[in-house]
Amino acid sequence: MENLSVRKYRGDDLLSSPLNNEEILSRISVMKKQERENYRLGDYIGQIEVLSLSRADMCDQIDEECRGKMSFWCYQVIDHCKLNRETVEIAMFYLDRFLLSRYGERALKSRRKFQLAAMTALYIALKLHEDVTVGPKTMCTLSRGSYSDKDFVEMEVRMLVALQWHVHPPTSSAFISHFLLLLPTDILSESELAQILEFSKHQAEVAVNEYYFVPIKSSIIALAAISNSLEMLLTHDDATLSNYVQRLENIASIRSFSSEFLEVKSKLLETAAEGAGLYHYPSPCISYTQPSSAKRVFSQGEISPRCASFGV
Repeated sequence: MENLSVRKYRGDDLLSSPLNNEEILSRISVMKKQERENYRLGDYIGQIEVLSLSRADMCDQIDEECRGKMSFWCYQVIDHCKLNRETVEIAMFYLDRFLLSRYGERALKSRRKFQLAAMTALYIALKLHEDVTVGPKTMCTLSRGSYSDKDFVEMEVRMLVALQWHVHPPTSSAFISHFLLLLPTDILSESELAQILEFSKHQAEVAVNEYYFVPIKSSIIALAAISNSLEMLLTHDDATLSNYVQRLENIASIRSFSSEFLEVKSKLLETAAEGAGLYHYPSPCISYTQPSSAKRVFSQGEISPRCASFGV
């Protein structure tokens, strides 16, 4: 089966995609199957409450803010290095899935282990989904020496075992790109389509920071984001657009008037407004040099921001 992390058709390639409708629908079908089976997520922080914790463990257990800070830090790394922001969504999936497994139980009760797991998740995502060369020594430098090369290597193995090597999650951004490929091209200008794509992706990106969205399927987040974008950015009311949204609902098996879906739409808009400044971080956190080869190499001359040095 084809890996459908949809690295091939991101938003930048949306207008020039060679896929026909049958191929797009086939990909969406596979992605829907993936999120139902090997890529399901759930509420792991809520599970901490039923664990038997000592008073010391309770002081060190992670919470939603811990996850948000590490997600924010991942975006800093990606933005400074001008890499693809979807890589953060993939990394946070690795982390969330790991913490849901029995292999991640210790990281739920230790902020130090949690931070190592989050940095390792980004490390794996960078190696698999970006044209960069990055090794454990680079991650050691990013941690300001808080972790050793061995720590990252051991956590990487542990995380991949927990993931069962399912490392191509169907992201919200991937669903958005494919859903928009089904949008009739004769009713919107390229600039309108670009605006819809940009705002939809923005909603998906800021949602990555919010623990609320972890248990929600990527396809639901994607359709909610597109629905918000169409309602907010388009001034004309076209029956074709209504039919398009209804078609997506049928394809994704989502009821757009359900209380769950409407709540997701509302939460996305709220989160997008709060995260309006999430783009273009001003402070550098890591640098890379551009070699003659195709892959970029991360340099180890700069250190990570504070939130990755026990800021959680």
